[in-house]
Amino acid sequence: TNVTGVATATDGCGTVTIAYSDAVSNGCAGAKTILRTWTANDQCGNSSSAVQTITVRDITQPTLHKPADVVLDCPANITTNATGAATASDTCSQVTISYRDVVTTNCGNTKVIARSWTAVDECGNSSSAVQTITVRDTTPPAMLCPASVALECPADTSTNATGVATAQDTAGSVTISYSDSASNVCGMAEVITRTWTATDAAGHSASCTQTIT
Repeated sequence: TNVTGVATATDGCGTVTIAYSDAVSNGCAGAKTILRTWTANDQCGNSSSAVQTITVRDITQPTLHKPADVVLDCPANITTNATGAATASDTCSQVTISYRDVVTTNCGNTKVIARSWTAVDECGNSSSAVQTITVRDTTPPAMLCPASVALECPADTSTNATGVATAQDTAGSVTISYSDSASNVCGMAEVITRTWTATDAAGHSASCTQTIT
């Protein structure tokens, strides 16, 4: 009553005693409606009553703290154990936190994840925030050249005879190509410098050299 007020009453014939009783209807969390019935009684037993309605409501959104935006190198662990989890608090009730991802796929296995965090209290009030998770590719492919070889003339210098380079990349598929630079020695004898190049989907490349004599 210090906050919600006190009833007053007057009587023509004497003093008045004032009392009240509450009937409470509980809502969500700490929300409720109180019907406070005030009754004034005079010394002769006459009484008057009136009802005051006190509504306790929750219309305040939870306070949500999203984890920081992160940039990860591919391959990346994008679980909340690695990227962080949101926290939230509410003045009146417990809070449920959830998230959903919207993924924008780029080259290879790189991508940008918009992780939308939402906190909802027991009365349905909610707050949201978006965490950006960027998975990038900054690493060139790992490459292995075939061994250098010495062949007797006339020689088959195709890759079927001299071998093919191999490569792998953490972020996806790799394209392998080669170019030859030949130095003539005498007759049909020559030294071929075969440069192998592996390029990943992000445009990063690695090279190695095979010598075919």
